[in-house]
Amino acid sequence: MILAAITTHKRKPEMVERAVRSVIAQTYTDWNLVVVDDSPADWEFRGEVRKMVEGYAQLDGRIRYVAHDRNYGAQRARNTALGIAANTHGGGGGYEFIAYLDDDDEWLPEKLEKQLARLEECGEDTGLVYCNSRVLNDNTGLMRDINNPGYEGNIHDRLMLENMVGSASFTMLRTKAFADVGDWDEEFESCQDWDMWIRITKQYNVAFVNEQLVNYHIHNSGNIGDSVDRYIQGLERILSKNWTYYVDHKYAHWKSLQYISRIYCGGGYYKKSFRAFFKAVVLQPLRLWENFRAICYIVKRIIKDLMKRYSPKMFYALKGLKQKLKGEDKSWYRQENRH
Repeated sequence: MILAAITTHKRKPEMVERAVRSVIAQTYTDWNLVVVDDSPADWEFRGEVRKMVEGYAQLDGRIRYVAHDRNYGAQRARNTALGIAANTHGGGGGYEFIAYLDDDDEWLPEKLEKQLARLEECGEDTGLVYCNSRVLNDNTGLMRDINNPGYEGNIHDRLMLENMVGSASFTMLRTKAFADVGDWDEEFESCQDWDMWIRITKQYNVAFVNEQLVNYHIHNSGNIGDSVDRYIQGLERILSKNWTYYVDHKYAHWKSLQYISRIYCGGGYYKKSFRAFFKAVVLQPLRLWENFRAICYIVKRIIKDLMKRYSPKMFYALKGLKQKLKGEDKSWYRQENRH
């Protein structure tokens, strides 16, 4: 049996309901659903969310609502669901599989069925299966498909370069894998998914379903990745936790420093950006073109930020002219009735 786990934090009931309904609509029916509410006790819509979920629970005994007494963070909410899935955090029984769903996303109907079939096909040395997704902009109604390269098997080294697995909403996991690698790290403010995939792939293989099985929504309600500072904290913790690996793998270390230098720059942390860039150059000085492009990006971004701060009229005039000359390239979007 599969435990579907929706973790929610300060969402309006209609958004959480969309996620709940996407679980109910699954073609695979041997599941239970727990909605873990990590909202503050005084969140204005908390009572409505609870009432909505408990309304579904009265109609369907597979559904239950669990509330934290206060906001602890997304990782604590996921660990609460994990405790339910495994009966104990040590993995002593309970559900064989767990599938997480963020409260602002939704599964397509065949998500559980197809991922379960792939996991069973691959065997017990495969601890995680992921899939492609669709990105939907709730503000514009526009959509694009995400087509992942679909790496399978032992992908640990690839994961140290980038998180190609993506969000927890895209995955299904063997519950026993958590007994081997541990719970979700509650110190992360972002990148917690990437940290977990890194830990799982040290001991387990990975499988992939080459289909869009999840709708990933973009909106103005506070996606966790919207905060640059939180994202930086997550990246820094990834580097810190995996320092031994990066010391032994210079290319991966160089790649990660190049990336975080851009994120630092985007957050206005220019000194940290240059420091990370020069560390990367020391590691891989002969990668002339990539290093040149990186420094050009940093300098260009600093100039744009300074112009936006001290000469906003000129900044927006030049930005408008550039968009007019280039045109708005939205070829990767398409309008679609999502409901």
